[in-house]
Amino acid sequence: MLIKTKQIKGAGRGKELGFPTVNMIIPPDIFIEEGVYAGWFVVDGRSYKSAIHYGAIPTFGQNEATLEAHLIDIVDENMPDLGQDVIELDILEKIREVENFSDIEDLIIEIDRDVNKVRDMLK
Repeated sequence: MLIKTKQIKGAGRGKELGFPTVNMIIPPDIFIEEGVYAGWFVVDGRSYKSAIHYGAIPTFGQNEATLEAHLIDIVDENMPDLGQDVIELDILEKIREVENFSDIEDLIIEIDRDVNKVRDMLK
C-alpha cells in the first residue's frame, strides 16, 4: 500500500521516548486500519526502514489519529531534510494494534520490540 503525504510538526513525544518520528498529514483517502506497521519511508529517491504508527495515541489521552514514522537506525543528525518534499510510505505489513499502555516504560519496551521486528523483517 502506497501513501503519499507531507511532513507536519508533531508533539515531540517520540524523540522524548528515544524514538524520534516524522509526523505526516493524514491523507483524506487513507485506507489502512489503525495500528503499527512495517514499511518503507521514501523521500528524494531514498528509502528508509520504518516503524509506522497510524491512529490514536491512547497512552497520552489523544483520541485524534496521527500518522508518524520512526526511521530505523537513523539518528537525528542523519535525518533526511524533508522541507516540503512529498513523502511516500510503502506500508507492507501490520505488526500490531494500537494499544493503551498504563506505564511509559511499558510503551518504550513495546516500541523497541516493534522497531526490532521491523528491522528483522526489512533486511
